[in-house]
Amino acid sequence: MKQKGFTLVELMVVLTILAIALAFGLPSMGYIIDSNRLTSSTNELVGALNFARSEAVKRGRTVRISGPNGKTGWQQGYQVWIDTNNSSSYDDGEELRIFDAFKDETTAIGPAAAISFSGSGFASGATSIKLCSGNKNITTGRKVDVSSAGRVTIIDEVCP
Repeated sequence: MKQKGFTLVELMVVLTILAIALAFGLPSMGYIIDSNRLTSSTNELVGALNFARSEAVKRGRTVRISGPNGKTGWQQGYQVWIDTNNSSSYDDGEELRIFDAFKDETTAIGPAAAISFSGSGFASGATSIKLCSGNKNITTGRKVDVSSAGRVTIIDEVCP
């Protein structure tokens, strides 16, 4: 009589091979996930900057992007707002879109003042925001540059 199935020895060999494959694969998978999170945060920020610029051109008015409620600090999130009274400071009701804080320990270092786009699409000056992953194994971050012409570019940057 012929038996179907596999033996305990065959099962142990397969489990050993699987454990070895996972030992090599899982750490690199964590790196890929953290790298993708950083890329996602960067793309969201670039989208917000492009949104601010396009709204400034569409409305023919100054639109700014800054930390929450016009404050400095990009880490707690940021918002796009229209400066209706040209005061250079945020007033309630001026927001166009609010973005949540960066997830998963992504750090952001940016300018102290809001980034402003005029009605012609030009930025108030060249500036940049540096994003780094909370994972210390990822040493390459992203730098989002905004030129005085309003163009937004992404550059790889070394993180501490």
